[in-house]
Amino acid sequence: SAGIVQSIITVIYSVRWIAPIAVIILLIAAIWVATDRRRVLSWLGIGAVVAGLVSLVIVRFARNEIIEGISDATQKEGAEAAWSIVFDQLLAQTWAIILLGVIAILVAWFFGSSDRATGLRDSFMTARAEASEDREPNAVTDFLTRYGRVLQWGTVALGVVFLLFVPVVRGWVVVVTAVVVIGIVVAIEWVAGAPSSSTPGPTDSSESESTDSESLDA
Repeated sequence: SAGIVQSIITVIYSVRWIAPIAVIILLIAAIWVATDRRRVLSWLGIGAVVAGLVSLVIVRFARNEIIEGISDATQKEGAEAAWSIVFDQLLAQTWAIILLGVIAILVAWFFGSSDRATGLRDSFMTARAEASEDREPNAVTDFLTRYGRVLQWGTVALGVVFLLFVPVVRGWVVVVTAVVVIGIVVAIEWVAGAPSSSTPGPTDSSESESTDSESLDA
């Protein structure tokens, strides 16, 4: 009946809004309490990708079973329209979660111990150090050095919230959002590498390498 259908739609919409909030809270809590945040981040990324792909397969299968089984053309058209209204945003959110999972995996890999990841980190740190040599410390660099990690995580959180709750999610929106978030995070890391007026000199190389490898735990 119409009442049952309306109730189902109401539940779906409620879950669509409540589930992302719960996921964000649980992810933040899991990363926060983890002793090995890089490993946890990598597994969370893998889990997000796998769960997203499974969800896409299930939704596709359910759509084929429900809509393709309708023989009347008018009813089939109405069912397709109703399906789009209910599930299009959910599918877009699922793709956003998959992309975020891939980014999480790449970030965890970047801070890992593989030779290629270590080489990329060393290249970035060298370029950052060279660029900061001629840069005078100021209030901005001091602020970013002190609160940069908080700002980076806040930027990531805002990007996730935007993708999950933006009225209409399209592929280009996900890509642009990811590029902007990554750009801001890298820019903060780059500027925060400038000499701080509160620190008289550079740390020794062993301390710097330790800081790089454990930066996800900061």
